[in-house]
Amino acid sequence: MDAKKQKKINLGIVLAELFVLVCLIVGFAAKERMDEYYGDAYSEPAPIDGYEIALERGSYSIKLSYQADSDDITCYTVMTTSYGTLEGEQIILYKEQNEKEIEFRVPEYTDSFWLGVNVPENGAFDVSEVHLKENSQMDRSFCFTLALIFLLLDLLYYVKQKKIWENLPVEKKQVCVGLVVITLIALIPIYNNYLTRGHDFRFHLVRISGIAQALSQGQFPVRMQPIYLNDYGFPISVMYGDLFLYIPALLKIIGYSLQTAYKVYLALITAVTAWNAYYCAKDLSKSHKIGLFGSFIYTLSFYRLLDIYARNALGEYTALAFMPLIFLALYRIFHVDGKEKKKYGLLLLIGYTAILQSHILSFEMMILFSVLYCLLNMKLFWKNILFLVKTAVVTILVNLSFLVPFLDYMMTQDIVMHDETAETMRGHGMFLAQLFQTFSFGGYLSGWVDEGIIADMPIGIGLALVVVVILFVWQYFVYKKKLIEMVPKVQWSEQCRLCVLILLGIWMSCWFFPWNLLENIPGAGDYLASYQFPWRFLAIVSVLGTFLAVYVVQNVEHTVSTAAKNTTMLVLCIVTCVNAISLYDRIMANYVPVHVSGEAIFDTVAATAGQKFMLNDVDGNQTRDISVLSEEGISISDYQKTGCNIEMDLENTLSQDQNMLLPLFSYKGFVVKDRASGTKLSTFADEESKRLGVVVPAGYEGTLRIRFREPWLWRVAEVGTLAAILFLIWQMTDGFGGRFPKSKQSAKDTSSSHKKQNKK
Repeated sequence: MDAKKQKKINLGIVLAELFVLVCLIVGFAAKERMDEYYGDAYSEPAPIDGYEIALERGSYSIKLSYQADSDDITCYTVMTTSYGTLEGEQIILYKEQNEKEIEFRVPEYTDSFWLGVNVPENGAFDVSEVHLKENSQMDRSFCFTLALIFLLLDLLYYVKQKKIWENLPVEKKQVCVGLVVITLIALIPIYNNYLTRGHDFRFHLVRISGIAQALSQGQFPVRMQPIYLNDYGFPISVMYGDLFLYIPALLKIIGYSLQTAYKVYLALITAVTAWNAYYCAKDLSKSHKIGLFGSFIYTLSFYRLLDIYARNALGEYTALAFMPLIFLALYRIFHVDGKEKKKYGLLLLIGYTAILQSHILSFEMMILFSVLYCLLNMKLFWKNILFLVKTAVVTILVNLSFLVPFLDYMMTQDIVMHDETAETMRGHGMFLAQLFQTFSFGGYLSGWVDEGIIADMPIGIGLALVVVVILFVWQYFVYKKKLIEMVPKVQWSEQCRLCVLILLGIWMSCWFFPWNLLENIPGAGDYLASYQFPWRFLAIVSVLGTFLAVYVVQNVEHTVSTAAKNTTMLVLCIVTCVNAISLYDRIMANYVPVHVSGEAIFDTVAATAGQKFMLNDVDGNQTRDISVLSEEGISISDYQKTGCNIEMDLENTLSQDQNMLLPLFSYKGFVVKDRASGTKLSTFADEESKRLGVVVPAGYEGTLRIRFREPWLWRVAEVGTLAAILFLIWQMTDGFGGRFPKSKQSAKDTSSSHKKQNKK
């Protein structure tokens, strides 16, 4: 086909897609949406327990105004669908709040929708008003999804048109298809219309919602999250890296449900994990086939799947996606020079940054094992120490925007930093027998050692990686002499180091590791034994075990045959898959299914997952009371609180300063200003409740605005991070497309070298 004609066809396709999208957007914008009030002033009763209404497909919110005498009253949405009755999650109606907004979605037309209410015997509950309103969330998400589908179809059409796929080498086709298949297998438990309730399910989903709400309210970057603790403010974004969570948060802002946003994020991070594992295994082995093998056994590794589906440990499984990059980069930095070393230095920076921005405890573990790895490579470490120090400095500069607020709060705020003691660390240790569990598992949570395996959740690294360690030990004692002759000395030494670190990681995960002795070290005990659960080290073991597996299958080829190598890889993949499927079966059959449209279903006090990062001596239950407490003479009107933002008309009728306490915790960063003049009012922290207190001047009358504002030092740190990133990009692109200017001396040296080559 003529090139000009093809361009016209391509342009026509793009214009047609844009036309469809514009028509949909205009149509949805002009759509008349339901907006109904129910109450005493209306003839029709509200759709609550016994009165049903019909609803069209769409996304809605219900705002309840009620009176309750206890916190034991719950409500839930109910609707009939073509595939049965669909009940939403139980939502607590707190007596102190008197108001609740609930988001829900109707997947198809229903002629029977109502709100169920559970009132305990002798309990009192009365609804004064119900506001049912349709919103545009589903329409926005539909348009965005359609745009992505159009983009994907255009990409596939372009690939076919240019014959890109047809011209790809067979090995690259295998890699592309293989990584897609690995990712799809790793996502089997989410192929449904709900989520399973794991350990940290509530904590991380509320994190995503909190980021979305804070962004919508103009806070960027997000530091003080709303939603938690009934919008009292929770500095989880200061103390816990959430860079990657902006992805699902933006999806929620676009209009996707919280459940869909979470599933999309999980799919993306699984794809990244599969690719990173392939890249590292391929780099070590120089084989596409072994690269796919490494990706398979790591992406489907038992501990990683446990993190995702049993624990819902979003921060930790995000960190697991980048852990392989660290050990690959360290190994290569010790054995390459020049541009190659810079490439792996950048890889090291990316790995540490991604882990730091995902999960602090994983970062601490990676630092610990990086140090141990360097100690096992002492000579090479000293040889490369200057390069490693430079990489560490650049990594710190890139992460200033997170590190400065984090350290600032650690040093200036009286907050809880540690959950458990070293005694608890030992109490939750793993039994060695659990490494071999494959089909049957014990309890739901991490059990205590004295209760045995029967009370424990699935724990381990998977039978395949256990077999890898056993195979290496076999090769070491049986074929050591032959392998030393056939395998490069550097590679053989690396295998031995990996095995040592794997055994150490398993020991540290077990109940008999002396965590109590580390905890008792004066001044450092709290930090040396701060990992909460010792089996967290199985994450490191999974990474190192995958690397060792790459070497082990190569050893099989050296000592037996290529056919034996392929058979070994196949058997290990089958064992990995069986382990994964057995875990899937347990989770899908036993874990509670939950339909999540928004955060209303969560108890936002319990969502903090303990007292960590809260102010010391604070009872989270006090946040049930969201009223403003003020002294005599204070008159408040037109009070509005959205998340952590408050605005109110205020008057102090007395001739002396008076105090009031706001429903916000007194974390550093909250600013109280007069809206008209911009004058700051004095604030203080209430000693008993830790609420943010405001000193209202005598005779004051005006509008107060309370916002969270970053200290100037944090803003400087953000500028520093941006400058460091731009500098890295400048270096990687040779000065944004140009070349570094050479000195006169280097120019002379280059010229003379060319002349010598010409003479030769």
